[in-house]
Amino acid sequence: MRQILPLVRSLTLFMILVWGLVTPVAWLVAGTSGVTGSSLSAGVTLLLGLLTILLFRFLGESNRVAAVMAGTNLRLFGTLGVALLINSQFPAWGLKEFYVWLLVDYLAGLAWETWILNSGASFDFSWLMRPHSK
Repeated sequence: MRQILPLVRSLTLFMILVWGLVTPVAWLVAGTSGVTGSSLSAGVTLLLGLLTILLFRFLGESNRVAAVMAGTNLRLFGTLGVALLINSQFPAWGLKEFYVWLLVDYLAGLAWETWILNSGASFDFSWLMRPHSK
């Protein structure tokens, strides 16, 4: 069994990186609504990805097919549920305020999560957080 902390850290730092790249574009396209939608979509995608990693860890390597199917369904239907909730709470939000950013974050998070779960590798982004000496 793999250690879970490196996988969680890797996904979290990757989603922070994606959020950092997407949010300025969201601000240019939709202003503060875009920033809010981008932040919300990144948070939802991260939460669902972390739950998928925990589920994968819980089911284990011996149940790999069940873990992949359960993780895929959790991520897909969780994202759909959040999209429906956002649609009911913020009916004025359209593509540029939320849904494009949810799609970008969903696909980026899914790709990274698939990489780290299938390969067992987790790139270490902790160097981004360390102070640099002069």
